[in-house]
Amino acid sequence: MAAAVSETAIANALLREHALVQWLREASVVCGEEEEARIAAYSPLHTHSVAGGWVELVSDGVVLCRLMLLLNPKSIPRINDPKQSRELSFKRRENLRFFLMACKDEIGMTDSERFSIDDLDKRTNLMRVLESLELLADKACRQHSFAFKLLSPASLRESPANKEALSRVSQTQRDRVKRQLEQSARLKSEKAAAAALRSQSLRHIKLQNNSGHSAVAAILQSNNSNSSSTNNNNRSNNNHNNKSPITQNKSPAELRRFSVGGALAAKDITDEASRVPQSEDAFPDHLIANFNELKAERDKVILRGITRLQAVYRANKVRAVYPNKVRKAAFRENVAREILETEETYVNNMRLVMDMFMPVIEAIPLWPVTHPTGNNKKAVDLEHTKALMRDIPLILSFNEQLLSDLRPRIARWHPNQQLGDIFIRMAACMKVYINYVTKFDLSALEQKDGRKISAPLNEFLDVPVQFFKKTCPNNPAAKR
Repeated sequence: MAAAVSETAIANALLREHALVQWLREASVVCGEEEEARIAAYSPLHTHSVAGGWVELVSDGVVLCRLMLLLNPKSIPRINDPKQSRELSFKRRENLRFFLMACKDEIGMTDSERFSIDDLDKRTNLMRVLESLELLADKACRQHSFAFKLLSPASLRESPANKEALSRVSQTQRDRVKRQLEQSARLKSEKAAAAALRSQSLRHIKLQNNSGHSAVAAILQSNNSNSSSTNNNNRSNNNHNNKSPITQNKSPAELRRFSVGGALAAKDITDEASRVPQSEDAFPDHLIANFNELKAERDKVILRGITRLQAVYRANKVRAVYPNKVRKAAFRENVAREILETEETYVNNMRLVMDMFMPVIEAIPLWPVTHPTGNNKKAVDLEHTKALMRDIPLILSFNEQLLSDLRPRIARWHPNQQLGDIFIRMAACMKVYINYVTKFDLSALEQKDGRKISAPLNEFLDVPVQFFKKTCPNNPAAKR
């Protein structure tokens, strides 16, 4: 029977919940002006507090995943939509699973320090969830230099505003916290009782094993003594046979009659030997058939038991590695989509160069020198830049083909989808970048020097869109 919950414990729990909500608010975990405006309502000390309190704030896992991303931007592969997470259980549990795995891998929290998914999703142990988040806040400040510190109930109690708010907390909120504390205390007592029972069972099994080993040792010792006594008897009998011709060619049962007091033992041995069948032919056929049927049935039961044991073991093994596989698959999908987005950006930029920069470079083969320091030069010839741009159509064609191959794969993405074969097939086309790479530095240096002595070139590189429209007004790209 759990002890009664005191008013002091209820007040401390309310202050801890208030501190957690304020910590999440200061860390800017809740995004959006609307959410920021109503975040205070999740605190139990608020005048119009939400019925579920802080639990409703973190139950969908979105806020927790955002918090983990603040600590490590690469710790969470994806966050499911908040609306879907509230309506769909598997989306919500996936968010919580990603958060708990990040707590283990990135923060270093052990299994005993982390809450389980059911503790929050099914409200089975909300106080353990609160304790885990408080421990996370402490580790975030100590290990990751997190700027926001979780306040303690003692420091919050010193504020007159908090004291007044604590006195106004509704009885519904107090009953809710009381139930959570009683539930947590009951679960802790049950866990302690289960641990004590398990320890007692292990001690009992150990004692049984020790007694079993002692019994086996006694049996072995008895067998050894019996075998030694039998050997001594055989040696004495052999000596007796050698000494007396009467005992020669006698059976063991007959030899026992010559020992003192051996007459009754010999009779018993003879009777037992007469009752024991000497071959399988002595057993009735129906007994042998029944024995074989029972043996076959026993083998089937043993086989079914072994099969069930293997199935349970394999299922537990799969369940243990499944969350890691889901997380890795989500990270892999992020990488694939990032490859697609990068390729789309690259192709769009190359098309911009084709439409805007190349026509200007071709229209003005020699850039006039207008700066006083360039009196000794007639014009600026962008020789390396022109040579570099001659390969751009070929590079653009290659990347457009690559992009057309990537898009259907990403659109039908699944955990076993592959992209490597596309890059292997197009590896030979990478040679088109040789001239681009070797002349890029020379082209950049050439443009840098040209900007110093040519005002038109400087204007073109600073505001290319306006210069392009002025220089090439009839180009279709200028109208776009």
